[in-house]
Amino acid sequence: VRREGEARGEAKGLAEALLRQLERRFTLSSAQLNRVRGVSDVPKLQAALDEIIEPHATADSVLEKLH
Repeated sequence: VRREGEARGEAKGLAEALLRQLERRFTLSSAQLNRVRGVSDVPKLQAALDEIIEPHATADSVLEKLH
C-alpha cells in the first residue's frame, strides 16, 4: 500500500510539473489538460517531460508521449 501511495505521489508531482511547462509554452484545451491530469504512468510522464524541453517540441509531440 505504501509503494502504491508513493507511486501515485510521484506521478502526481510529475503531472503537475508537466502541466506547468505545457501551460507556459502552449495553449491547451481543457480536455488536453485533463488528459495529462489523468495519467498515472511514471515512465510516460517522464518521457513527456523529456520531450517538452526539446526545441522542436509541439503540444502534440508532448501529449503523444502519454499514450
